[in-house]
Amino acid sequence: MTKQPYRVAIIVLALLGIAFMGYLSYLHYAPEKQAFCDLGEELSCSVVNKSRYAKVAGIPFSVSGVLYFIGVLYLALAKYNDKSLKLILFSAVAFLGPSLYLTAVELFILESLCIFCEGTKVLMIALAGIAWKELGTEKFPLKNIMGALVVAVLLAGIIFLIHSSAGPGDKYDEFAQCLT
Repeated sequence: MTKQPYRVAIIVLALLGIAFMGYLSYLHYAPEKQAFCDLGEELSCSVVNKSRYAKVAGIPFSVSGVLYFIGVLYLALAKYNDKSLKLILFSAVAFLGPSLYLTAVELFILESLCIFCEGTKVLMIALAGIAWKELGTEKFPLKNIMGALVVAVLLAGIIFLIHSSAGPGDKYDEFAQCLT
């Protein structure tokens, strides 16, 4: 039914994702710990991971990422079939929406990129590509991808709304500038 190398590739990618997101979760909770991936102001895992954008509803995105990749690993180890591949493909595309929103935040608001954050996006794209290759368009038609893209946009929009309504916003910018 399925080719073993694809399954192994999914397992390896899921383990890498767990490692990346696990490290970022550790950094999120570590008090003022500098990350080895802090390569300057424009490339800093710490700047991104400690920002107010690093979590939604009090949950760090890195913790959500660990859970996502654990789910993918479980599907690859215990339930590897067409149904699990469809779920891996759909979830990878759907969760890329919020991830790409966060990339925009990194680029345009924080002006600093997190190497591991961006690396996980590459892992998710690779997972989607492998699952798509395994399934083909007969078992996972384009309309399913369109559905996943709609979910991706909705999730990104919800996170944007949560972030934009959190905190004082621009209300205290002038006061903060005065303090500095």
